[in-house]
Amino acid sequence: MRMARAGVLRAVVVTSIVWLLLDVVVLFYYLDTGSITSGKRSAVRGDRIEFSKSTLSVTGDAEEKEVINVPHAKRLFGNKTTIGSHVQQQLDILLMKSFQKPEHGEQGVAVAVPAEKTAEKDKRFLENQFNVMASEMISVNRSLPDYRSAECQAQVYQKENLPKTSIIIVFHNEAWTTLLRTLHSVINRYMLIFSKSLKPSRF
Repeated sequence: MRMARAGVLRAVVVTSIVWLLLDVVVLFYYLDTGSITSGKRSAVRGDRIEFSKSTLSVTGDAEEKEVINVPHAKRLFGNKTTIGSHVQQQLDILLMKSFQKPEHGEQGVAVAVPAEKTAEKDKRFLENQFNVMASEMISVNRSLPDYRSAECQAQVYQKENLPKTSIIIVFHNEAWTTLLRTLHSVINRYMLIFSKSLKPSRF
């Protein structure tokens, strides 16, 4: 009788462990599509980036434009052998293009993707697990409201007394537009004379 009970107990424990392992596998499968290495989902991040021609087109010299100049961009983002030639090409276009004056997302206003692009928006959501189309509609050099209190805004610091510091940006499966906006925010709102280094770090 005891042996029968022990056998039943072992069967229950083994079955529970098997189901637990299956649950973990399923959770990882749906939580991070970028890390899956089977089938079509194993595409390199750069191969999954499909910018529309309208997004990547460079405006003509005659058009009114806001020129973004990032001279150290390649040094910041690493070499072509680690991120892939296709990704480097797309990044170069983003860095060299002339963006239109900020409109969508300016001052933190919400962005609405047109209804006719809903299908494309849902498809591209799988690239980085967030609304990529809305992100690409927002200028990488937008303005944001200052929510600090009046006391904080009135605070004056003696720059010669402030130490140098390093800025480390950690990101994973992030869209280029989001990362570029972060870099612009740092450069626009941080005195570079206090910066020892600026290092985006992908994990």
